[in-house]
Amino acid sequence: MRRFILVLTIIATIACNKNDKENGSYPDCFKDTPSNTYSVNSCGNLTSLIYIDNNKAVSIELNDSALALKTTCTTYNISDHPTDIHIKYYTYANHPDSMYFNYCTDVFVRKYGLKTTWTAVSGSVTTAVSKLNRTRCEDYTTSIRLDNVKFINGSLDTTISLHIKDKIVNACIP
Repeated sequence: MRRFILVLTIIATIACNKNDKENGSYPDCFKDTPSNTYSVNSCGNLTSLIYIDNNKAVSIELNDSALALKTTCTTYNISDHPTDIHIKYYTYANHPDSMYFNYCTDVFVRKYGLKTTWTAVSGSVTTAVSKLNRTRCEDYTTSIRLDNVKFINGSLDTTISLHIKDKIVNACIP
């Protein structure tokens, strides 16, 4: 009986490992790294709005075709790609009855209060997508990590590191 259970355990382990490799959505650089964000909306070429909490959000726009996003982890220096990587940090003085909006469809209740926009000037972004050569309007998943990204607003600056893992990107918005 012990041998039977041992054989089943080995078969299950091999099957799970093979399935993880075929999936491709959890590259090594994102393994064992849970997302550290509140909520994420992703769409289009590769646009993500990441809510850190009720008063802070980060938008990431990556030009998929220019950066040639891969299924393996690729790190880009933000300052080396000023036309292909756009990252903003938003802080809000929320109205008490405000609510989140869907960044991809722009549907929201307009009670956000004062919004402050910060622009990324340095740091790195690491990303991987689940599938290459996608057809038009084919959804996919992405994992993104920001490392020591410096944002500026006038004479003020702040640095943020965060990551999202295996989030669905809606390629076409209805």
